[in-house]
Amino acid sequence: MISYETSQNMISLLSITNLRSERVFLSSGLGRILAEDIVADSDYPIHPTSAMDGYAIAHRDLENYETFEVLGDNPAGADDIGGVISGACIKTFTGSLMPSGSDTLLVDTLGGESVQMGIVGDDQDAIMERFEEAISSCDIVVSTGGVSVGDYDFVKDIVPRLGAKVIFKGVNIKPGQHVMVAQRGDKFVVSLPGFAYSSTVTFILYAGPLIARMMGIENPYEVIEATLKVPFVKRSNKSEFTACNLSFEEGRYWVDFEGKKGGSSAILTNLLGNAGLMICGEEDGDLEAGTLVRVIKL
Repeated sequence: MISYETSQNMISLLSITNLRSERVFLSSGLGRILAEDIVADSDYPIHPTSAMDGYAIAHRDLENYETFEVLGDNPAGADDIGGVISGACIKTFTGSLMPSGSDTLLVDTLGGESVQMGIVGDDQDAIMERFEEAISSCDIVVSTGGVSVGDYDFVKDIVPRLGAKVIFKGVNIKPGQHVMVAQRGDKFVVSLPGFAYSSTVTFILYAGPLIARMMGIENPYEVIEATLKVPFVKRSNKSEFTACNLSFEEGRYWVDFEGKKGGSSAILTNLLGNAGLMICGEEDGDLEAGTLVRVIKL
């Protein structure tokens, strides 16, 4: 079994050769990433305008505010658009002039298109057939269950029989140590644990970065530094990813665990609300209140 740090390094070193590109109408380009540079020979429009729908803010406010008051709307063609003030934003639409005082647009992001392949029972031939179907039609195949050590955990044995090279199987993390990443040609297989919470966390740690790299994005999640409000008791000698509450007070992020339930890999509600995943390394022990920790911001 390898460490979390080693597994992440192996993911980052994977050769991604199948960066996808296609020609689409400009109206269908929202949320997509350019495959090549486009350079204009002059500025048009002359004044700063919004290239997409979003919320206009002053970039400096990102360090000081977690939420923003919406002052109003700024539709395209509006005569009076006003300006932003500290801690506030203006909802701005595609083609609108950027409000005075703003230099940044907060937008929603889009990811890959998912294809649901259904549920397969504990039948090796049926699992093999479904994997072949998935690999032939998708860039990344994500499965849940079948990678542990039980008598009916067939996935861990079937994936190599597909001709896929196993990059790693088993990572010293909690939750989700039974995770496997494999590659066949320019396609990837990410096999996750069966419990809902474990599979969600390992999807964030392994499938998410692969999807992002295929979109030309190196870091899909923001890892921030936060301060523990309460003591934390580490439960293992593994790298632990613990669901936590994130708040922003007095100019910095804080972490607590109020309402978060432990003791089961099936509690998916732990990731609701202003949640993050606090990272504790293999060598870390119990942590006192006031300790600075790293958190994956969800």
